[in-house]
Amino acid sequence: MPTLTESARCGGGTPTPGKKSDLSNFSVALIKVAPENDLLYEPFGIANADDVALAISIQVLGIQEPLTLSKDGFLLSGHRRLAAARHLHILFVPVRFADTVFAGLSKSERLGVLHLHNQQREKNPGEKIREQLLQINPD
Repeated sequence: MPTLTESARCGGGTPTPGKKSDLSNFSVALIKVAPENDLLYEPFGIANADDVALAISIQVLGIQEPLTLSKDGFLLSGHRRLAAARHLHILFVPVRFADTVFAGLSKSERLGVLHLHNQQREKNPGEKIREQLLQINPD
């Protein structure tokens, strides 16, 4: 039985166990978006000037930074890039696999993993506040 990476790959390299690995041309249809992402970050919207600029950049230059997926195919980083690719009807995107099985994590662990993989981009004030709320221990 083929693994997720074998069945979704269309060219590119072979994953290296235990390390992030790059594959090119991974099927957009097989990427799972974590519902917890919407608890932290604003959704992609073509009415947003930054999102329009991203979509134009992807249309002209392609996706410059691979999306990061968990071993079980959940998107950890690249939600805006994936949404732009879908908006542009792009069928395959470059991805990198992290050594994480997302489905086996608790909700708070999932939120922490998403935050960890999304520290690089500029966020609006609401997104920054939601990230800071992750630091509060309710116990």
